[in-house]
Amino acid sequence: MKKVLFVAVCAAWLGFACSTSKVKVDELRVELRENPVGVGTAHPRFMWQIESEKSNVNQVAYQIQVAASAQELEKGKNLLWDSGFVNSDTSLFIAYGGSPLQSATEYFWRVRVKTNKGRTAWSETENFATASPVTARSGSSRFLLEIVTTPFCSPLGLENLNPFGSLLLQERIANTLAFASSRHKTKAG
Repeated sequence: MKKVLFVAVCAAWLGFACSTSKVKVDELRVELRENPVGVGTAHPRFMWQIESEKSNVNQVAYQIQVAASAQELEKGKNLLWDSGFVNSDTSLFIAYGGSPLQSATEYFWRVRVKTNKGRTAWSETENFATASPVTARSGSSRFLLEIVTTPFCSPLGLENLNPFGSLLLQERIANTLAFASSRHKTKAG
């Protein structure tokens, strides 16, 4: 009876210890922003953080997947990019390496990592939308403007107060027409 009680106590303790020390991937970003709209680069850069209640948990590899729909991503089918596991402790500025991205299109992505303590589950699915090309007329010529995105962080910690960054022009524009779109995701309590 004592052995059964000892085994039951050990199993309960082990189950409690494993459940409270879960490692997860969080704080996913593309080009330093959460679920950005108007990403203006062909190779967006991904980043994330790992969270754990245990100390000395370090990433040793990562895997990123990108798809055109959340359903395809969930199934792991028709992926535009699957990095496979890449042996690296880097979780900042990982450049997209898949099929060419289309402009004005929403994409879905997720990441999982291997740590020195084991492998995480897939992160929550996040998204990003690529920019639409912006055209303008100057006299009789048409040219394409590329939006340079530069996140702005204030001392108050407010991000993306200037979501478009700056436009770099080499000639004067007489008339312009611009459209802007914004999307903000909040997390419930």
